[in-house]
Amino acid sequence: MMFGCFKELTDLEITALVACCVLGLILLVLGVVVLIRSREWKLFVPVEFKGVKVSVPGPAILLLLGILAIAGEFWWLRRTFPTESFSFSQKTWTLGEIKERLEDESKIRLDLQGKAASFPIDRKVSGACASDLVKSICDLYASELKCEHNSKSHTFTITLRR
Repeated sequence: MMFGCFKELTDLEITALVACCVLGLILLVLGVVVLIRSREWKLFVPVEFKGVKVSVPGPAILLLLGILAIAGEFWWLRRTFPTESFSFSQKTWTLGEIKERLEDESKIRLDLQGKAASFPIDRKVSGACASDLVKSICDLYASELKCEHNSKSHTFTITLRR
């Protein structure tokens, strides 16, 4: 996942991810402090899962929960933004067609000025999120397209250089 894709998340999703990360870090630090500073590692806590009982040191549970919280966050981000989440290939697409699909599936906006809407995209382009895809199109066709990005309004302005 690219951090540029992070901007496409809703406020609730961003809040949940930050809270999960903070909770995971607190649990990790607390687990390490308890493990080092006290003799708590000698105390075992019985854990039962599907009929199996295991005695686990107390700080190990804190460390495990912290690692699970942070790993769960990264798993969710990788699932939400896979490497080629948006892909356009197998036919020649126009920027107008790409604009329609992207605006239906994300909160990104494309402003195609002049005859940019009919510009053909004949190479395979893909990205983890909509803004990543538009950046790859702009990089791939840099000699033919002029792209400007307004990050506050999530708008890309694309014009032809001809």
